[in-house]
Amino acid sequence: MECCRRPRSPRSATTKTYAPPLYVPSDLVAPAKTPTKRSLATDPDPNTSSDDSSTHSAPPPAHHAHAKGPAPASAHPAVLRLMTYNFFLRPPLIADYKGDSKEERLEEFIHRVLPRYDILALQETFSGYSSRVARLEKAAVRQGYLGHVRGPQGTVLHGHLLDAGLLVLSRWPIIESSNWTYSRGVTVDRLAAKGVSYTHHVHPDCENVHLHLFNTHLQASYSTAPDPHQNPSVACRDDQVRELAEFIHHHVSKHVLATVPADAVATAASKDVAMPSRPSSPRLHDVPPPASSDSNDAASATRDKLHHLILVCGDLNVNSLQSNQTEYQRLLDMLKGPQQQFAVADLLAQHGSVDYTQIPWRWLSQKRRDLSRDIFEQEGGRLDYILSLSPAEKAISAAGGPWNVHNVVIDKCEAEHPSFLQLSDHMGVAATLAWPGSSAVMEAAQGKDEAMHSAE
Repeated sequence: MECCRRPRSPRSATTKTYAPPLYVPSDLVAPAKTPTKRSLATDPDPNTSSDDSSTHSAPPPAHHAHAKGPAPASAHPAVLRLMTYNFFLRPPLIADYKGDSKEERLEEFIHRVLPRYDILALQETFSGYSSRVARLEKAAVRQGYLGHVRGPQGTVLHGHLLDAGLLVLSRWPIIESSNWTYSRGVTVDRLAAKGVSYTHHVHPDCENVHLHLFNTHLQASYSTAPDPHQNPSVACRDDQVRELAEFIHHHVSKHVLATVPADAVATAASKDVAMPSRPSSPRLHDVPPPASSDSNDAASATRDKLHHLILVCGDLNVNSLQSNQTEYQRLLDMLKGPQQQFAVADLLAQHGSVDYTQIPWRWLSQKRRDLSRDIFEQEGGRLDYILSLSPAEKAISAAGGPWNVHNVVIDKCEAEHPSFLQLSDHMGVAATLAWPGSSAVMEAAQGKDEAMHSAE
């Protein structure tokens, strides 16, 4: 426990804004505010810190028009397909069986996964000591992605030999981004600049549709059921979640809460979050889409409102399938904010079929075979999440929400290769969403899912 309580190395944060593409009005670009290394909440006018990020804005519009590759995943402008995925793309010389087959998995990912999504939030996609991430970014541009943002890069001065391994790829223009490096971790995780990246996306055709995406990878425990009260990694992870929550609320307050009455925030409703139960099968289970309650009148009423979606994605390293769910519930509670300003929803638990999202790589490479339930229960975990944050009920109405969740599934990203069964030791968590007031949303989403599965 003490290793998490001793003085921490300095944290770092960077924020960037961009000149938007021609089709995004300049008044949508919010002025950047860079948090200090000391606190995000106590300094109202933070100073700019040194840049430890690798952030790339969208290419010029002329380049967009000539981008080669498949058409964007969103055939219908009111539908967003997003996936969070721990890619297991570790640096050179760090490998298990056959070098982790990094090159082969990267090529399959480019050809099999990139075309299917609008936005990808990736973890363990390390950019140091190889050109793999740069090649992935270039391949994404060729397939119609408009921008990409890397996470904190870290410095040797702060004891970091590796970057954060975070990467966001987006078909939507990114008009603002910011990185935050957590206080130093424990065990081998202390060598990586673990942190969180924030990206503010605006839909390329619908100027009032905004996505606030937080991509993160928290401290690992290296056991399937750590003690939620005594384990040093759990204590360190709790500290990181507190920093994450502060970082989220700092950025969200500039865009969403700024237009919400103070009394609405103060009396935020505390929603019960669906608690995941143990699944009956490790396989991916699709669920039928929920019935849409949208009407033409509702569509007309919300057409001109700002629609803000706040998502926290990533490998949170909190195993919600273990019998003791203390840490999982603590995570959700901390993200609600000190005054319960937000309701937090675990999208897979509420709208999908809860299942394991991680299994040791040896079972997918060296010991290639069908995995029994016992193997998942002994060595697997549910570590990967898409969490949505919604302000108080009145705030949702003021901001033009809530959004429609068509479905949330586990995408195993299976491979057709003799050396491995999947592209990572993690499975992706994928969501199909649509904003309120859109017409024929569910029909478009349904057709899109069918096209995606037929392409597989």
